[in-house]
Amino acid sequence: MIMIGLALIGLTGIVALVLASSRSRRPPAEGAGDVGTAPPRVSLGTEAVGYLGAVLVLAGAGAALARRWDDLAGWGRVLLLAAVAGLFLAAGLAVRPVREPAAQRLVDVLWMLAVAATGSTAGLAAADLVGTPGRVTCLVVGLALTASGLPLWALRRHALQNLAVLAGLVVGAVGAIGSIAGDDAPALAYPLALWPLGVWWALLGARGHADPARLSVAGGTVLALTAPFIAVERYGALYVLGVVTAAAAMAAAVRLRDPALLALGSVGLLAHLTSLVVRYLGDTFGVPATLAVTGGLLIVLAVVNARLLPEVRHGRPTSVP
Repeated sequence: MIMIGLALIGLTGIVALVLASSRSRRPPAEGAGDVGTAPPRVSLGTEAVGYLGAVLVLAGAGAALARRWDDLAGWGRVLLLAAVAGLFLAAGLAVRPVREPAAQRLVDVLWMLAVAATGSTAGLAAADLVGTPGRVTCLVVGLALTASGLPLWALRRHALQNLAVLAGLVVGAVGAIGSIAGDDAPALAYPLALWPLGVWWALLGARGHADPARLSVAGGTVLALTAPFIAVERYGALYVLGVVTAAAAMAAAVRLRDPALLALGSVGLLAHLTSLVVRYLGDTFGVPATLAVTGGLLIVLAVVNARLLPEVRHGRPTSVP
């Protein structure tokens, strides 16, 4: 049931992140010299062919390197990955002046790959050259991802750069816990570290300090909702944290008029409550039936409210920038 809950939150999170990213793009003003001012000259099919070609090049190069990987010394592997990271970074810099939307999306992908390659380079150097244990290597990778992602995110406040920095913070937090506590790190330490990180990231987005703002809100919410599941089997009290987080997300979504955040909060509440009921009250019928009936009544109430109370009566909606 816990795995099902994580899958539900993860699937809804992907949809919410896509919606948040698309809604965060504001249409440019007429006459502004922005990327979206002129109609795109590169068709979606051409762009898809370009991505397919890039994937084939990477796949072919990866297969060729795999055959020679064992023959390379430690420094050779590190330098090779560093060269790959530099190649992606340089390619993004070369394409960046092109104002085509397709070219700008390619820059986002290239720089995300550059950050990933940088993290891989740092992790390989720590593990193969220094001989650090896995938990320290995880910390090094997280620090490298964050350090390389932040300046690129400062240059491009776009979705993939935002997610790259968040991924670095998550990996770094996990590695920091393992490095400090060692092999005896309690399972409770991980959700108690990742949950506030998710809340903080969502608040940064809500206050307009982490662009794209809606993506930051959605990404932080996904992290805060999934963090309790890490140790909920050993610490049942984490269900309370998950339920409260989901309810807070739903309340914030109503205030911000954000359907993606509302979907995340609803699915998170469903996942945590269902897992809680199955674990503690699975042998009884009355409580699950009561929850089902109550949920049905809430759905009916929501539908009636949406049909009878037009949005105009709620005043001007408040939204995240």
